[in-house]
Amino acid sequence: MTELDPALRRIISLPTEDFRPYDRFGTVRPGLTWLPLSKESADGGPGCFAIRFAPGATSQLHVHSDVEEFYVLEGELIDSDGGRLKAGDFVSYEAGSQHSSHAPEGAVILVFLRVPNQRIDED
Repeated sequence: MTELDPALRRIISLPTEDFRPYDRFGTVRPGLTWLPLSKESADGGPGCFAIRFAPGATSQLHVHSDVEEFYVLEGELIDSDGGRLKAGDFVSYEAGSQHSSHAPEGAVILVFLRVPNQRIDED
């Protein structure tokens, strides 16, 4: 078996990595931190990243430019339409859908994004 060049593999441990303030829409969102997992996502582009919601945190209202999917690793999220997503749930949002999510007790999600979403300003 051929051995994989270590420079071609990146391993990240979600519980111990330093998450940074969530600023993917240009301003820091209180109570949210994130960890880019793919190179593209590090600069605000598409890709894969983790988001940690502190207890009581809410994500920015946004519209999906393409499909967005995420897997709930820990906790529970309540979507803006009242739908509940708990640890172990996988959700797929179609292009054109919009939502925000609230985590009363905190949560961690793994996001798969093909195209960056568009922020909807909240009044």
